[in-house]
Amino acid sequence: MSSNARDYLEEILGREGDRFLQPSPVLPGVWRSYLEVDFRQPVDLLLIPRRGATPGQLARTIRQRLQDDQATDREPARIAFVQSVVVARLDFEDLIRHVVPLSGWYINEIQPYLGQVEELAGEYSNNVFYLEEHPVFEQIQSRTYDSGKLPPPLLWWLGMTARMLSQYSANADMKSAAMGIDPEAFLYACKLLIDEQRQESAPLLYNITENRTVVTSDSDVMDSVRTIKADAAATLFSPDTSRIKWAVIDSGIDARHEAFLAEDGTTSRVVATYDFTRIRELVELASTPGDEAEMQLHDQFGITNDQARRIRFALLRGGEIDWEALRPALQIDPDSSVAKDYFAKLNPHGTHVAGVLGGRSDLKGNGKGVFSGACPEIKLIDIRVLDDKGRSKDAKGNRREFDIIAALQFVAYLNSFSHIPVVHGVNLSVQLQHDPRNFACGRTPVCDACDRLVSGGVVVVAAAGNMGINESDLAANTSLGAFRDISIADPGNAASVITV
Repeated sequence: MSSNARDYLEEILGREGDRFLQPSPVLPGVWRSYLEVDFRQPVDLLLIPRRGATPGQLARTIRQRLQDDQATDREPARIAFVQSVVVARLDFEDLIRHVVPLSGWYINEIQPYLGQVEELAGEYSNNVFYLEEHPVFEQIQSRTYDSGKLPPPLLWWLGMTARMLSQYSANADMKSAAMGIDPEAFLYACKLLIDEQRQESAPLLYNITENRTVVTSDSDVMDSVRTIKADAAATLFSPDTSRIKWAVIDSGIDARHEAFLAEDGTTSRVVATYDFTRIRELVELASTPGDEAEMQLHDQFGITNDQARRIRFALLRGGEIDWEALRPALQIDPDSSVAKDYFAKLNPHGTHVAGVLGGRSDLKGNGKGVFSGACPEIKLIDIRVLDDKGRSKDAKGNRREFDIIAALQFVAYLNSFSHIPVVHGVNLSVQLQHDPRNFACGRTPVCDACDRLVSGGVVVVAAAGNMGINESDLAANTSLGAFRDISIADPGNAASVITV
């Protein structure tokens, strides 16, 4: 984000606007993301359902509103969901018209007054140059939200939308907020509120945040084992770790590597492999109406028509994820032709992390003897969420926080039908930056997903990360803005995880 855009964001969000920002469903990071793109360029978002509403209901309603709109120049929204969140790629106009109106805040604070907004817009639709003299426009321009015909939250919402649209219409570097609102942008903001608005009565949406990028966190194999005293514990207690099963949520594990062979020398201790870089596309297709989507499920994921119908049965009705039905489409058979391509495209980070946890190899001829990870007999489950370059954003602009949340919920599912844990723990050697203006520390969507998994009896170990937040204004040692390399990043901020 450019410094001009950052300064502009602080100016339009700060001071007297903060009290309206808090109940609004749009978190500050979302405004920032839209300032960084062109008007019609979509942003990848996570949508949190309101209590009492399901993610499936929210996703289905948004998809229907977008279909009814029939805009011809819109990119695919890529809507998918799991048990706690919905992910979607939306441009600014669709956010304002089709998503925010599903929130309780909008239904209570904005919707009852849309008739007055329509009256104002109609009065000046052909006399835009006289609009600046209207009391409502002057109040929004000067941010005196507590006076005038319209209630303060609506005045603030119109002002925020108009200021954003003014920047898009400027087609130049960010202007100062002091330069004011473009009258035509203000009228268009009114149009977005009143044009084709569908009156909603039951709120489905709680808030809207970014679907954040994910970065790998690195560690040294030999030093990690010594640092946590795993070598001392193995020498003193000779623990048997063969009955422990751990999931590594990362860039994938090369199950063919000799470091993961069992005692028999032929069987891999990587007992299952799942590709969650496919989860969004899979759920998106499964919850899209039409026979074509069902055929694509069969062609792209190799599942049978019966499996496709089972997956779609609940999703098309806004129901819950059927993980057992989805499982065959996500699992990689190590003996299949798909596995060859999977292993060929793995980024080495996941294999490296799995080696720290459970690798064991005779490093012949290098003078170092036999290498052993912390638990050299442990069984591993590979859950891949990063691509072959270790990237957290694919070629279509989709980010990966959603994929990690889905993977965590899948682990909970694996344990749900057994009186003893099937998966004992999860490793997350990844990091996500969080903006403290969006969420309290440890309360972001991925942190909440970690805490829910821990509450079900699974140990979650997360990397502290290579950078974290620090509010100091000192420039020294600053890695990226306010983030520093001596602090904690998500999901290490989650209260229930073990952060290392």
